[in-house]
Amino acid sequence: MNQNFEAQRLDKSLLIVPKRQHNRQIHKRKINKGGIRKLNQTPKYVFGYQLFDRVLCLGKDAFVFGRRSSGGFDIRKLDGEKVSANISCRKLRHLEYRKALLVSCI
Repeated sequence: MNQNFEAQRLDKSLLIVPKRQHNRQIHKRKINKGGIRKLNQTPKYVFGYQLFDRVLCLGKDAFVFGRRSSGGFDIRKLDGEKVSANISCRKLRHLEYRKALLVSCI
């Protein structure tokens, strides 16, 4: 077993959270007349942002946890702390696209 006895500890710890990629079934259960299935999913991008994108909001590094078609976003940190419940997309700056594992320094 290789051990690095000269390794230095970091001052901060990392919070790594796995997040889902899809949140709804593709079609509604009830099939309309004519065999047409109605889509049940919301659009992937709203004003250029998708769920769990890393953004800069009010000077804080946070993630998109909710999107509204009106352009408002629910912005939170990974530990659940709310940065803003409903902020305009104009006040956000995109830092990083979403990944399956979200990493944040604590």
